[in-house]
Amino acid sequence: MVITTKTYIIADKLKTRFTKRAHLEIEKMIVGVRNCERYMSRNNLYQIDVNGVSYYVDTEKRTCGRRKW
Repeated sequence: MVITTKTYIIADKLKTRFTKRAHLEIEKMIVGVRNCERYMSRNNLYQIDVNGVSYYVDTEKRTCGRRKW
């Protein structure tokens, strides 16, 4: 119960939607996305090219060939 209360107090003081750590992770992902090209294949299936390597992403099933979602 103490941990839950501490977490609630910290979350209540936040002025943004995410914590500082989450913002840093998001910024890292944004930098990595700059090397990506996206092509719509059909329906909810996309092909993502990252540095010459292709991955397929299905947004309906929430699956990715790179195993990152």
